[in-house]
Amino acid sequence: MISNLRVWENIVLPCWYHGAGDLSDAELALQTILQRAGLDVAAQSAMLAMLPDRLDVMQRRLVALLRLALQDARIWVVEEAWWRWWHDPLCAEWPLVKVFLQLPVPQVLLVIAAQPAPAGFECVTLVKSRDNEE
Repeated sequence: MISNLRVWENIVLPCWYHGAGDLSDAELALQTILQRAGLDVAAQSAMLAMLPDRLDVMQRRLVALLRLALQDARIWVVEEAWWRWWHDPLCAEWPLVKVFLQLPVPQVLLVIAAQPAPAGFECVTLVKSRDNEE
């Protein structure tokens, strides 16, 4: 979270501010994302009205993904754990995964990992460690 504003404000206001569009358009776009993901907008209203300190870990991650989706980000930087959740069949019913699956693939996806790169990814070493010194 970037502030102590309500969750809804943490999601919608950055999009509205940077996009210079109408606030109601950002609100409608958020509702559309939730509906496409098969999430009950009314049920999510309670979470959207909360302050960030009241959210559990998965709710905070959902809020971050919703903010990313609403801003239509072309470049995503995610932790390896997120990548695993999105592709784990046991997590298919998580709101986090449901939202991810209905989003367009970003132009650039950087997965930060301490492990070898997942299949289909190019490994880029940003910091040399003792293990990969030559």
